[in-house]
Amino acid sequence: MADALTSRAQAEAGAGFVTELSASQQAALSDQLTALADDELLLGHRNAEWTGHAPILEEDIALANLAQDEIGHAIVWYGLRAAIDGSDPDRLVYFRDAPQFLNAWLVELPRGDWAFT
Repeated sequence: MADALTSRAQAEAGAGFVTELSASQQAALSDQLTALADDELLLGHRNAEWTGHAPILEEDIALANLAQDEIGHAIVWYGLRAAIDGSDPDRLVYFRDAPQFLNAWLVELPRGDWAFT
């Protein structure tokens, strides 16, 4: 799936765009895309923690769908980064240590109460 996403992102972004950026601009853009993807990935996982714990079935299903949407957004951001620097999205997600993630600390806050989700 990541390969199809990468080729689609390359086609939509245009091959010329990436080559027009300097190395420092490409690195900065890669870092920004990674930060956005990491935020979405962690938020999706944090939302998924609520699956089966909502007070009403409809809310439970809705939050599970939101979690899937967030993880889907992360796939898009990782795919765009792959179009720029050729990185493997699966390696970025599964083979980095926690300090290497560039997410905002907000998505790491404790889960808390259902009313504040």
